[in-house]
Amino acid sequence: MDAILEASTRVFESRGYLRATTNEVAELAGVSVGSLYQYFPDKAALLTALHERHIETVASAMLEAMCAQSATDRRSGSTLAAVVRSCVRLHGENRRLQRLLHEQLPQLAYPRSESDATTRLARAVTVWLQTVNTTLADDRAMLVSSTLLTMGESLVHAAVLSPPAGVAQASLEEDITRALQGYLHAQGVVYTT
Repeated sequence: MDAILEASTRVFESRGYLRATTNEVAELAGVSVGSLYQYFPDKAALLTALHERHIETVASAMLEAMCAQSATDRRSGSTLAAVVRSCVRLHGENRRLQRLLHEQLPQLAYPRSESDATTRLARAVTVWLQTVNTTLADDRAMLVSSTLLTMGESLVHAAVLSPPAGVAQASLEEDITRALQGYLHAQGVVYTT
């Protein structure tokens, strides 16, 4: 299955999603089209699987950045800054695939609720928020977590796919971090910098 997903990435990047065919993907992966269809019934399923794999990678990187911080740092802006830095770096490593996922997935109406990686990440951010704010109720923490992740995703995608001319990546990362901290502050989430 990994060979098929790798081939999908290469074919979608070189030919574009709309022009790419499952036959091209199967040929590059070294499998028959029938074998490809056993795992993925169509191009949309391939793109959805690529997105889920991307989310797994992002979630792992974010969780690693969160866990790498000391207990004191977890209660400060350094955790959020480390997560933002990690996400910008990871998204920047393959801009063409990011653009493809960003442009095509909304058209496929891929619901976030079906993504195991997104659910796992939202839970981890909720736990982190409640660690920083021990009085934050579960339902409130889940809402803040969801909004924080949505904002972060949007800001990171914009920074990577359409960065303002002449602005250093470090400056973009700092601005994203400040925007997310501002949201947390506006929600009454205790957050020191």
